[in-house]
Amino acid sequence: MRSVRPLPNSPLMHPRLVALIERLPEARTRFESARARYAEIRTRALRESALSAWFEGPHHAPTPLALQRMGIEPAPPMRREPAPGARAHACRYGLGSDGRIRVEQHFTEFVERAYEEFWEYADEEIRTSRYDHYEPDKDPINVQTVLLARAGEMRRPEALIRYAQHGVALEAYEYDPARPHLLRRVHAAASEHDPASPQHRWMTTIDDIHHAADGALLRIVRTWDTGSSETIYPADAA
Repeated sequence: MRSVRPLPNSPLMHPRLVALIERLPEARTRFESARARYAEIRTRALRESALSAWFEGPHHAPTPLALQRMGIEPAPPMRREPAPGARAHACRYGLGSDGRIRVEQHFTEFVERAYEEFWEYADEEIRTSRYDHYEPDKDPINVQTVLLARAGEMRRPEALIRYAQHGVALEAYEYDPARPHLLRRVHAAASEHDPASPQHRWMTTIDDIHHAADGALLRIVRTWDTGSSETIYPADAA
């Protein structure tokens, strides 16, 4: 049985994050059933993948600027599908006939072994399930629920709930009122499962996103609940 986490006590814990805590039991149930569901969701995702798009590494994510917030540039596309045995670090995205992602396969240096993430779509939600590359167990790494909301003609991510092997994470997104397609701020909180870990208490951050007048991403500055801050994007920023 997972330990009950201490109540949030950080000044950076946004009220929207506190509200997301109520959905953690649901996320835990999904995670605990993920191994049993692997064959089912993989079969469906591959069946629905009408097209393939190959990239030199990770390029897409279900939440805005997820790669950049890890200090990673989205990988460029590959000109052609790499041959089996020459796919190390490449990513294949299986796309449905509607253009939406059904599966990401991130290949490793082990021939034809890949981390797999399956995307499922529900009303106002994207649900992902990520699995390790080891065969035949395919242990789940995490499950995510991305909550969507309408903003004019757009449906954009508003929040994230992630339940993983070692802990949980929550995110809430704010957009630029003048440019509603541009992310302005991310409120985030994370906690490890192990009650003996110092990270069992909620650790909170705020990412401030800076764009140029033309919308180009300039930098991302992260502030921790300790009061320290750092430019995390671009990765080589001083």
